[in-house]
Amino acid sequence: ETWQENARKHRKERILIRDRKFDENKVYFIGTGMVERGSVDMEQELGLIKKLNEYWHKRGKEMYYIAKRRTSKEKLNISLE
Repeated sequence: ETWQENARKHRKERILIRDRKFDENKVYFIGTGMVERGSVDMEQELGLIKKLNEYWHKRGKEMYYIAKRRTSKEKLNISLE
């Protein structure tokens, strides 16, 4: 097997891994870390997340918040309801 064939095989495997089924009614929001960096305060970031959640809710989609490793415990304990 040449390196070109091996590279082609590897690309094909990667495409197959990415060829997953997605739920069109779910939206994933990956945390921004803005509060932890000091760019905005907690209230501002939560306001942004709430507005995004409302935006997607109006379109029939459910938003999931994915926290980053450095997300503060305070932020993780807040409910957006």
